[in-house]
Amino acid sequence: MRTRLALLVFVLAAIYFLGRTFLPALTTMTHSFPAYYTASRLVVEGRWSVRVYDDEWFEARVLEMTQGRVSDHFSLHPPTTSLLLVPIAWLDLTTARVVWQIFNLALLIAALWLVLDALQILDVFWRLALFGFAFVYPPLAENIRVGQAYILILFLFALALWSGLRGAKLLMGIGLGAAAGIKLSGAPIWFVLAVRRDWRALFWSGVVVALSALLGLLGFGWEAWFAFLQRVMDYSKPVPLAAHVAFQATPDFFQRMFVASAEFNPTPLFDAPAFAPVFNFVLLGAALGALGWFARNAKFEIAFAAAVTAGVIFFPMATEYHYTLLLLPLAVMGARLLETRSRFEAAWFAAILLLLCVPFDWNAPRWNERAWVLFAYPRLYGGGLLFVWCVRAMLPARKSQTAALVPAKQVAQ
Repeated sequence: MRTRLALLVFVLAAIYFLGRTFLPALTTMTHSFPAYYTASRLVVEGRWSVRVYDDEWFEARVLEMTQGRVSDHFSLHPPTTSLLLVPIAWLDLTTARVVWQIFNLALLIAALWLVLDALQILDVFWRLALFGFAFVYPPLAENIRVGQAYILILFLFALALWSGLRGAKLLMGIGLGAAAGIKLSGAPIWFVLAVRRDWRALFWSGVVVALSALLGLLGFGWEAWFAFLQRVMDYSKPVPLAAHVAFQATPDFFQRMFVASAEFNPTPLFDAPAFAPVFNFVLLGAALGALGWFARNAKFEIAFAAAVTAGVIFFPMATEYHYTLLLLPLAVMGARLLETRSRFEAAWFAAILLLLCVPFDWNAPRWNERAWVLFAYPRLYGGGLLFVWCVRAMLPARKSQTAALVPAKQVAQ
């Protein structure tokens, strides 16, 4: 009966997903995908140049590709991202988008299967539950709606988790290295591998990144990489747009709290621009400190989940579709909940799901009112609670290690 109920929910979720998300997204013209397509099309046509990092020039090329319907930029992508859609860039924009979306659906299924297999979740009920939840998960729907690349990154992280739990360091390195080469994603995972002294995985990840950088260097030249690094430096400074509540990351939150902007943030909580980088630095340092300290001896999947979560909530200008990546840590912590059966953790998990799934209108006028500003970051709060839960789940491992050292110290005394 329980499995039949799960199957019914799964079928309804799948129908909803196909009707409301996937099928409309096949041909809808939005931002994001045209930027990837344009960059790859320029490569195919031999027109790619360092000017892709000139926003006005690149936006004009996107308008050209979309017949004036969409404008977008490429500023924060490494040159190698231009190769992402090269295999399908010879197709027209609409056909390429259809192929890309079908590919994304296949990647989603593969990613969820890898996570379930990695965590040894064999019960059909819980397998159907994860797939059903993914089909109605708003960040995933947004990723598909705009044709973003975070399902691909989710798949690469799932591959890294799966292979890491099996000791397949080369395969793990390929997953992490490819994610870094495509989207500069996964830095906290590398940090966790370093504190756990997993040098083989780090080595193979570094090899893949080096090969990716070499490919980019041979294909695009030093000038392209210098232009990319310059744009990264530009965005490392306060960007007025980041104060818009569509950006749900910690740096954006503190900019919204403290940095006034006539266009994007007319009513900060306090007009004190110097506070924003200080608070962000302190919180980031505390998060990395906790991650580095407790991940040393924790279960690999918990440490991995914490790192993926940190990579989202501290990523500058992270929007709704970035939170697609949290499907992995949600699955990891859901598996933990099945083991602990803790009512407290169940309530914590429910709060996280509510914050990550609650419908949210990013452009509602009320977010420009000071009284509402603290209510404008549900995705960030959900991600933050998930990170804290992961860190808390790593505490017993650290405590057990400390307890194991006590007898040895007593003997020495």
